[in-house]
Amino acid sequence: MNPSIPVYRPDGILYACVSEARLQDLESLGLIARTVRRRKGQISRAILFGLPDDPTLPQPGTYQGTRYSYAEKFESGLQCWRHRKLLVKADDGTAFDARSVFLQVVQDCTKQ
Repeated sequence: MNPSIPVYRPDGILYACVSEARLQDLESLGLIARTVRRRKGQISRAILFGLPDDPTLPQPGTYQGTRYSYAEKFESGLQCWRHRKLLVKADDGTAFDARSVFLQVVQDCTKQ
């Protein structure tokens, strides 16, 4: 058994180390969002719920990841990442591949 269980804030910062009895009290009050257990069932850490007005938490509208890649699942159950094509529509409605423009910007930024 763990003599003390680390409890983390929603942003990943260590908040406190508590006993198993205290962790059960926190869970009964509804303050624990998630507990992480080991294979044999021992609790290794717990994560608190965040308040909606907490400025350290990512807001729903914040950018979280790239929209140019997505997980593709195969019929066999395997999963891999696919990249979407960088197709952009011009003002006149014609579509063109923006990959060359993107690579030119990267190349210009890496020049010294």
